[in-house]
Amino acid sequence: MSFTEIVYGVLFQPVNTFRYLKEARPLGLSLLIWAAVIILSVVIGQGEAYVNNEIKSLGLPLQVAGMLNWVVGLFSFIMLFVMAGIYSLLADIIYGRNNAKGLLVCLALASLPGVLGSALSYVLALAGIKWLGMLFSLAAGMWVIVLQILALREALELTTSGALLIYFIPFIVLFIFALLLIVLIGIAGYSSFNAVGG
Repeated sequence: MSFTEIVYGVLFQPVNTFRYLKEARPLGLSLLIWAAVIILSVVIGQGEAYVNNEIKSLGLPLQVAGMLNWVVGLFSFIMLFVMAGIYSLLADIIYGRNNAKGLLVCLALASLPGVLGSALSYVLALAGIKWLGMLFSLAAGMWVIVLQILALREALELTTSGALLIYFIPFIVLFIFALLLIVLIGIAGYSSFNAVGG
């Protein structure tokens, strides 16, 4: 598949495209496309934040806000590898399926709709229709999630329910840890309050 065929396929024929990508595993090309998506999203996001006066409202200089956007982009790059590793490990433990490189390729390309959401949101912000831009961003985010689940299913040859389980396990674990942390902080604060009151 060529560059344009991959981009079109991921957006409009994701199942067949991910089936091809899990075997071909064009890692360099997929990471190049992913990096382009992130760079465009960061640049567009910074422009949108400026148009919406978000940078001024935070009281940050434009240069600092720009640096923060690039830090977020770098964090996203690291998280791509981390999440691909976690998903691959979970699939290996639970289902005995492993295709780490193919999964990384598919997950990288599953982020493609993100740049469309950012671009539409920016254009609509310029037109003064921010609420519609937010809806497009939300729709693009949901599209990315659906593509990520399809990427898991096809790259690791899982059922849809199996892919959903693997996808949501890390988020469930994080939620439980956050809940426990809040409870522990609450208990510690309550104990300190009682100690001072006593």
